Amino acid sequence: MASKLWTATNADYLLTLQQLLPPGVIWTRDPDRRLTLLLQGIADEVVRAHNYVTTGFEEADPQTTTNLIAEWERACGLPEFGVFPVLIADRRRVLIVKLRNVGGASEPHWEAFALLYGFAVDVEDGPWTFYWTASCPAQIHRMDCNDECNSPLITFSSVVMPMVLAWEKYKPAHTAIYWTHEV
Repeated sequence: MASKLWTATNADYLLTLQQLLPPGVIWTRDPDRRLTLLLQGIADEVVRAHNYVTTGFEEADPQTTTNLIAEWERACGLPEFGVFPVLIADRRRVLIVKLRNVGGASEPHWEAFALLYGFAVDVEDGPWTFYWTASCPAQIHRMDCNDECNSPLITFSSVVMPMVLAWEKYKPAHTAIYWTHEV
């Protein structure tokens, strides 16, 4: 992401340092003089420090971090559910999902949680006490009479699996989720 903070240049700080000098012949602004070369060296270090602080502000925010994303992931217990995103943008998205999940037991909370994973899921109470019904547009297959006896009762596509695992981990402990597939 592009920085919203000012990125300093050597010319900016050199000009500022020269403007702080008192007037007079001895305080020359000639680029070939030793005083200007000294101020150029000071400006180089000030620019380095300024830009380092600017980068620090970006790294402190999980939405803009790049260099410290591994530390953010470690602090949040990522990666989870066997999901190892490669792109920095995907890693940031997973990190933000983890940080924004503060818990909840309402239908809007779980619908918003699914949107963080990129899915529009319709959540309702039922069909039994302490059950949620979650209608997901991704591929969900429930065992039927045509399946073999040893096939799983329910299978999820690999696309929706990280969201399903996150729901199962973060749902209230006394509840269960009944997954359905929107047709």
